[in-house]
Amino acid sequence: MKRNRKENNIDFITDGYNSAKLEETIKEIRNKYDIDKLEKEYNESDSEYKMISEEYKFFKERYPFLFDMTLKPIMDMNRLTYMLNLREEIVNNNITFEKASQKVGNDMYKLYHEKK
Repeated sequence: MKRNRKENNIDFITDGYNSAKLEETIKEIRNKYDIDKLEKEYNESDSEYKMISEEYKFFKERYPFLFDMTLKPIMDMNRLTYMLNLREEIVNNNITFEKASQKVGNDMYKLYHEKK
């Protein structure tokens, strides 16, 4: 398992998008296809889903979870920004993956359980 690296974590993103490109791509898809206004989620048999899949083939193949979330009308953009900011912290070697994971767990606990 990798811990803190001695150099910048460029290897973390060299085979994909950086966080800014991820956010840009997600917003582009959501705006272009009015995802927020959909009354139901796409499924894989929908012609528009297939068209988006082809147009954003690399994004879908490299980031399947994000691709699927992007096509859901209920996607929480604030949570996405939070996660991408943590990703940047990992890439820039400011925090380990383990510490970021702990932070997410603690933050979600505080948000959903401590308020009760």
